[in-house]
Amino acid sequence: LAIDAEIGEEISRHDARYGNGPVLHLRFFRVTKFSGEPVNLQFEAIQWEERRRLPDYDFLDGDLEFVRQLAC
Repeated sequence: LAIDAEIGEEISRHDARYGNGPVLHLRFFRVTKFSGEPVNLQFEAIQWEERRRLPDYDFLDGDLEFVRQLAC
């Protein structure tokens, strides 16, 4: 995203695997402060959204558990 972020506490972690690939250890951290304007360097699209609407979007399977937790 090309921002400088203050990384806060870890808020979730879990493992995911896609097909026969390796296990990915996913960790999610709270960010409450950052500088710079987010830039889309890798994704189809990025946008700010209300937490409750996150499940309406297409996320990777490995992210779905965290997205559901965040949306509550």
